[in-house]
Amino acid sequence: MEVRIYDSNRDAELLRVFNEKVFGASSSSSENTAPANPRSYAGPTVIALENGVIVGHLTSTRYDLWCEGQEIPAYWLSGFHVLPGLRGGGVGKKLVACMNEALPVLSAVVVVDASLKAFQANRWIYPGMIKESIHVAKPERLNRLFSPDRIERFLPKPMKKHAQFWARALALPCSVAIKTYKGCFGISGKIASGRKLDFQQVNTFDESVDQLWEKVRNRFVLTHARRADYLNWMFPAEKNWRKAIHSKQGEVRSWVIYAVNDYTHGPLRGFKTLNVIDALWDLEAPDEASNVMNFILSLGNSADVDFILISGADWLGRAARRTAFLPIPPTVHVGFWSGDKTETYTRLFKDSYITRGYADAAGNLGPL
Repeated sequence: MEVRIYDSNRDAELLRVFNEKVFGASSSSSENTAPANPRSYAGPTVIALENGVIVGHLTSTRYDLWCEGQEIPAYWLSGFHVLPGLRGGGVGKKLVACMNEALPVLSAVVVVDASLKAFQANRWIYPGMIKESIHVAKPERLNRLFSPDRIERFLPKPMKKHAQFWARALALPCSVAIKTYKGCFGISGKIASGRKLDFQQVNTFDESVDQLWEKVRNRFVLTHARRADYLNWMFPAEKNWRKAIHSKQGEVRSWVIYAVNDYTHGPLRGFKTLNVIDALWDLEAPDEASNVMNFILSLGNSADVDFILISGADWLGRAARRTAFLPIPPTVHVGFWSGDKTETYTRLFKDSYITRGYADAAGNLGPL
């Protein structure tokens, strides 16, 4: 088996065939075109070939990692795919090894255990996961969440045949408990406050967003650089990403990136959610964290969503807890590789500010 960097001059047709097998289409993230901003974020792609046919590939995307006071050129990885018949045979491990040799600083988020093993086998470290929280905007609709088919998989085998009973038994007390919990935080008043805030919906961020990043970045030890050109490219309005900014005296004090989804399948099928992917605010402005959260609550109320999902620890996580968000089990692992400096990220990760806006972590919380 041959594993090497993809060459568009010799491998374009092979990649087209691979994409048709995997995606049913000829397009691929492997052939990113440069976005309409000062930099190109496409990095090299690694492919695995057997008998002259591509059987696996892994792509990279350039970004800036903020680490201990410096913006470091780095690459996050995605498009990790090996054809089914060859999985478990070490192809994924070889793809990652080739990328390690090609680039100096790498990061990748993973959910699937097989992918996690391939990275860890190449001396990557996965020091933690993206923390997530949920706000139940409509507790009265919880009876739909506690449907028999949803809760059956969590019940012991002897109780599974009584799933309908347990669904009904759990729905009402949970609804009452959450309404009471939200009342303790004065959520109705916070929603009303959020409606009065001067947040503006925008299609693109401008240089004022860069100015906010320059102002607050030294408060972080590890995160991704949040510059307007990258955020506009990564979260375009054309793909139904939504952005809002809060300005005061001509300066951007905070911003939020989010999506509103109606789910027709998966664990959230039948529900409408507001998914907050990333947010940043002036950490020196005492009321700005509350402004951001109150705005998010008002957004969810005006969109008539069932749940608000928010990702991120540190400042964002603490602000969420003050507005009746509840922690939920995380699913996304965050990993790093940088040769003999890899262990640095283990030390820094516990104080990092990593949200679903990091790398391609948005996943199923992005616009449908």
